[in-house]
Amino acid sequence: MTLSEGPRVDAEANAQGEDAGDLVGVGGTHEWHIAVTANVKQTIEGVRGQAWDPAQSPEYYTLTIDVQ
Repeated sequence: MTLSEGPRVDAEANAQGEDAGDLVGVGGTHEWHIAVTANVKQTIEGVRGQAWDPAQSPEYYTLTIDVQ
């Protein structure tokens, strides 16, 4: 994940699903708490991919927030 100048990550957490047990690669939730520090357009970019499956194409995401 990359952030433009202005926002900052205040906290980050990662949790596997309840039924994960000791399995690797199971679903879960990754959460970021982002604070905006300036009243300008902010951009957050992320990519989702699975390192153990190179045949899968990564998914790219962009979020733009206009803070006023």
